[in-house]
Amino acid sequence: MFATADGLSVALPPGFALEESLHSLRATPSPSLERVPVRPNLIIRRRTVAQGAVLETLAGQLCAELAQSVPTLADLETSPFTFADGADGVLLAYRFASMADSVLRQYHALRLDELRLTTLTLTVNDKTLTEADRDGYLRCLASATTHPETKP
Repeated sequence: MFATADGLSVALPPGFALEESLHSLRATPSPSLERVPVRPNLIIRRRTVAQGAVLETLAGQLCAELAQSVPTLADLETSPFTFADGADGVLLAYRFASMADSVLRQYHALRLDELRLTTLTLTVNDKTLTEADRDGYLRCLASATTHPETKP
């Protein structure tokens, strides 16, 4: 029986295995977020990659995709990133215009565990982002760890 994080269970046909998962989370509405055009949100994607895939190459491919698909992309930075369990990762950070006068900040934290690439994408309002908020969000991203007993 396969179960999702939000409580859905499915009896899979024989021979089926998890190849990709996607979870979308958003900050709950609150008075402090009423005037923000986009509520903070987090997308967690895990997918199987080819044997021999290299994290830095995968991060470079993501940068190239972003450069082509986000016309207002600005201030793209990449840096090494360490997860709470000691795993090495890569962090991409940039700004982009979203709506009329809305500028968003997006962070992509990537980690590669054997053949599983995890990409955590956090989007927040750049104009209201404080240093303390940023540090808290980065701690959240760093907290993504794997558990050997749940590997597909």
